Amino acid sequence: MSGARTGVAVVGGGIIGLATAYRSALAGHKVVVFEKDAAAMGASIRNFGFVWPIGQAPSNLPLALRSREIWMDVLQKARIWSSPAGSFHVAHHPDEEQVLHEFISKYGKDGYDVELLSSKQAQSLSPHLSSHRCALHSKTEVVIDSPLTLPAISRMLREEMGVEFHYDTAVTSVDNGGRVHAKKGGETSMEVDADHVVVCCGQKIDGMHIPRMDEYGLKKVKLNMMKTGSRRDVTIGPGLCAGLTLLHYDTFLSCDGIHEVRKRMEKEQPDALREGVHLLVAQNSRGEIIIGDSHTYFDVTSHSGKGEVDPFIRTDVNDIILRNFHSLLSLPDFKLSTYWMGVYLKCTKKPSWHNPDHPISHICEREGNITYLNGFGGCGMTLSFGAAERALQEANIV
Repeated sequence: MSGARTGVAVVGGGIIGLATAYRSALAGHKVVVFEKDAAAMGASIRNFGFVWPIGQAPSNLPLALRSREIWMDVLQKARIWSSPAGSFHVAHHPDEEQVLHEFISKYGKDGYDVELLSSKQAQSLSPHLSSHRCALHSKTEVVIDSPLTLPAISRMLREEMGVEFHYDTAVTSVDNGGRVHAKKGGETSMEVDADHVVVCCGQKIDGMHIPRMDEYGLKKVKLNMMKTGSRRDVTIGPGLCAGLTLLHYDTFLSCDGIHEVRKRMEKEQPDALREGVHLLVAQNSRGEIIIGDSHTYFDVTSHSGKGEVDPFIRTDVNDIILRNFHSLLSLPDFKLSTYWMGVYLKCTKKPSWHNPDHPISHICEREGNITYLNGFGGCGMTLSFGAAERALQEANIV
């Protein structure tokens, strides 16, 4: 395949790439997707399966809600399982409860669909919750089963929307004019000329150019994840999280009471803060309970795009995660079946030209007819379809 012509070429077959392909094909463009591996194997399938608008700061909430809207449309079109049961932020301490009250008072009318539930009300929706004070119920979150969802979306794009996929095909370079150079199976050379190219290869950026990369403070982030076997005897209900999560997302960091939560955690759980642990729990379509996670940061060099991530899963970090899990839920016959490591690329600095009032959520850079979408951190599933649509609109593709 040499010198073939397409409307939009997408580099990367993870969720950002699929979202880009979907919106481009919906607008009538001929679309080609290149994926380095034999199937999507990165952060897009190694996650909780959360579409999680509640984790977005108010300035980014409209994008997250637009993304959710497109997600629900795609899930329906592709006949894919989902659970739109929302989420619980469970408070076990008075300072956590204070933050939840403050959040509702401060942002309850800014697009967040939230209410505070008593312990009894929360347990009626998630019966295995341990003793707690209250829970913030957000109604916008959706659980999907990522390892099954991505192949199903790819199949819909290929069979119903005419998108062309090239798996096991590594893009080696993209020319300024939109010519994509790739190698299939590491041997057969390919070239495709595209009216527009979108590079969204996630953490597989070795050798790939990303404009002004250093100014975003890109880092690779390693996550410890685990899951049980199928537990159809147990219903988790909404996606669950607890006190440590309040310290992780921009949503709650502007609440004055968060400082008291942090001070207490520094005394009670310094190991959790050191390892970047914040508890999230989801139950997928197969009844498996997904539990995580931790956050270890690794530098990425601008010249090569390489960031060495050690491949080892530390059991002491898993123990911290499980300690918090068991304080949140009481499950009979608890047994883990699988452990794994996730890696994603995250922006850790706000470039000087960026709006100082808005948190940085990802890279969206354009050079000529090439758009670069990356650095979503843990928000890739949530923002995917909205961010892809906005990037394509800014490039006058849709």
